[in-house]
Amino acid sequence: MQLEPSGLDLEPQASPRERLAVYPLPARAARPLHDPAYPKAVASQENPARWSLEKLHRRFCRALGDRLLEMPAEAALEVKPLDLRTGSPLPPRLRLYLFNATDHPSERRAGDYRIQLRLPRQRPKTRGRLEEEPGSLLILAGYISEFDVFVLWDSRAHGEFPYSKGVQVAATTVHEAAIQGISEQNRSIRSAGLQEHVVAIRAADLVQGLLRRDELSRDDLLADSSNSSNPSMAEPRRAQGQLW
Repeated sequence: MQLEPSGLDLEPQASPRERLAVYPLPARAARPLHDPAYPKAVASQENPARWSLEKLHRRFCRALGDRLLEMPAEAALEVKPLDLRTGSPLPPRLRLYLFNATDHPSERRAGDYRIQLRLPRQRPKTRGRLEEEPGSLLILAGYISEFDVFVLWDSRAHGEFPYSKGVQVAATTVHEAAIQGISEQNRSIRSAGLQEHVVAIRAADLVQGLLRRDELSRDDLLADSSNSSNPSMAEPRRAQGQLW
């Protein structure tokens, strides 16, 4: 999705809020996202249709452009996770868990977007796991079709999860990515007692977003390693596995 300027010139130092006021967004984003009095029934009716897994995977593959070395077979596009072969500057392989991201009216903060972590054949009251593949970069992502934006969460922070766990990103983070190309958010996960770095990226800039996601994950892994060697500096993070 391309956002066209309204004809007004913005100062380089304009804030995201000022930019959102000048650049026209789709009608759904213009509604009072943070107004608790907004009728939930109306908000529910406005939710876009959920994309099929195959369609989500195709959009991700197209966004990779010539960095995707081989288009997966038809059958593979309908399976989660999706394993991809990619070229430099990306790692040689990606393992992708991709979900629809929607702004459900039941969110604690109205307007926030979330994915629901449910795996094929996972049953209620059971725990799921993001399976790592040696040599692959593990990606946990959501796609917001109305803005053509991908959200990249820290896969290590959500390696194991209960059925239908919700994972959120702020609406402002998504809007900034739609306008500026990329946006980041620090997010507290109270249940795990850790901080998570989230990246939102416009689909046209997906490769840049994946590189940034990899960089943040590596920084966290190095911090974990440093903290483990110096317990007095340890922070409440939980690391799982290794990066590619």
